[in-house]
Amino acid sequence: MTAFAAQHPGIELRLRDADSRRAIDLIRDGEVDIGLLSQNELIRELHFVPLFEDEFAALVPDKDHPLGNRTRVKLKELAKHPLLLNPRGVDLRESLERLFRNVGSTPQPSQEIINTHALVSLVGFGFRVTILPRLALRGLNLSRCRLLKVEPRASRQIGIVSARNRSDSPAISALRKFLQLHAAQISAKSVAETSVS
Repeated sequence: MTAFAAQHPGIELRLRDADSRRAIDLIRDGEVDIGLLSQNELIRELHFVPLFEDEFAALVPDKDHPLGNRTRVKLKELAKHPLLLNPRGVDLRESLERLFRNVGSTPQPSQEIINTHALVSLVGFGFRVTILPRLALRGLNLSRCRLLKVEPRASRQIGIVSARNRSDSPAISALRKFLQLHAAQISAKSVAETSVS
């Protein structure tokens, strides 16, 4: 957002952090102009412009775990391990449930936690395994974790969500163009910062 502010010094952005369901309500109710969300069934009546793919990775403890010396893992195999996942109703959990169903498995969460930092910390302390999108891992301490590629490859589509019946203000139009121009850099940086060996 620093680069956007430098290019558009007259535009003041107000960012709001919300889970997917709340963000969709805020957009629908006109309380926010646009949102950056993963594509899901809840946004059908809204306008979605794809920006980039955000690949999922499995996080395992780097020491003393059966998967700790691996670089990749099959979803079916992950389903056999006690998992740390978001609770049902959270968009990420619903996406993961669909992925597991597609390979004929059902995940067995041992704990359900919303906070990504808490999920990563628990894995780092040797407490189970989780699956998260790479973009969510940016800036987190992964030093006690090992990232594994998930097979088959799984990802979520991130994009700009807005109401169909509203026109963009000039400021939102500028932000939308900026995000579309820089989407490839955001995605590439995400992968580079959370690379899997």
